[in-house]
Amino acid sequence: MLDGAPVDRQRRQTFMNRRWASTVILKSNLACLCDLPFHMYGRRYEASEPKVLLTLPAARTQMTHGDDADKYKKGNPRSMIGVVMAVEDVSALDTWPGTFCDVTEPVEEQFIVRTSLVERTLIPTGAFLVFRGDMVHRGVENTSMNRVLRRVHAYLTICDSPMASENCRDETCPVKEIP
Repeated sequence: MLDGAPVDRQRRQTFMNRRWASTVILKSNLACLCDLPFHMYGRRYEASEPKVLLTLPAARTQMTHGDDADKYKKGNPRSMIGVVMAVEDVSALDTWPGTFCDVTEPVEEQFIVRTSLVERTLIPTGAFLVFRGDMVHRGVENTSMNRVLRRVHAYLTICDSPMASENCRDETCPVKEIP
């Protein structure tokens, strides 16, 4: 446990090397992605520093969660948008489409989803999966005994939002799975 939260020792994340050409290209693509919510909502978004997510061999599925720290915000535009990019073969993310940690009032109860409703979303190499930051999701298992699964993760946040600080981006909305 780290500050009361379970630590997943089967997963790691690290920042990309800023001098790599691939990092420069990825940041350029993320900047282009920021144009989409601008055209939808008329608000400027900025991309966080992209991180490489590593799922180690024999890792189980990740804890189900939503990424949005601004859990009680109503309406649009969303202050946080999640982005996952596949960098090898085909990456996957388990999702509960249409299910969000977007309660409108602070409550003590934990958000609950049914395991039977999960959908595995496949992301082709080089493609992006773009989703609301509060969409319920989890990282998939790694059934390999010797291969590390890699993908890139970033957030798009409203430029003038308090969410633009890095420490806010690390908060999650835990979700309980039931059969």
